[in-house]
Amino acid sequence: MEQLLGRSGKQIAEEHTRIDGMMGNPLLPCDPERVMPTTFGNIYAMAEEYPYDCYGADSVLFWPRLREQMHEHAEGHSERLTAAKTFLDISINLTFLAGIVVLETIATVGLMLCAANL
Repeated sequence: MEQLLGRSGKQIAEEHTRIDGMMGNPLLPCDPERVMPTTFGNIYAMAEEYPYDCYGADSVLFWPRLREQMHEHAEGHSERLTAAKTFLDISINLTFLAGIVVLETIATVGLMLCAANL
């Protein structure tokens, strides 16, 4: 039984190496619809694409379960990863809100200038 499991593990490792060799080091997501205007957006898209392409797993769907498993087996790593993801999510949300505030300010100033000219 152990030999069978050892061979299966070796086959999985070989298949993983083959898939990684085919993928190389991409700079853009494979799906053209997921290509973003910034490098950050492309890296984020590739981070979601990689587990799906290699393992057939949706990383967004399995993140809560993965986080719990990591917390049980590698608590320090789990906390650092969770903190980094939380920081990333907050940064994206604050950037979006700052963009909305800028647009609102431009609209308000524009309306005030139009009203002053009347």
